[in-house]
Amino acid sequence: MQTSDAAENQNYASVERLGNTLAKNVEEVHDLKARVQELGFEAGHDEGEILNWSTDIETKLGVFG
Repeated sequence: MQTSDAAENQNYASVERLGNTLAKNVEEVHDLKARVQELGFEAGHDEGEILNWSTDIETKLGVFG
């Protein structure tokens, strides 16, 4: 049974690393989204258009949340 416990611990550690990687990627996407929003406002784009785009991105990211 020790082999099974060791494999289970290894799987848990792998899943945890994957979760951490995904969380970092989602954070990076959020930062990029915020930057694109800033650039959109600076370029004079319509606020509604920017908010719709942002909502779409957040909906897509919700899959990972």
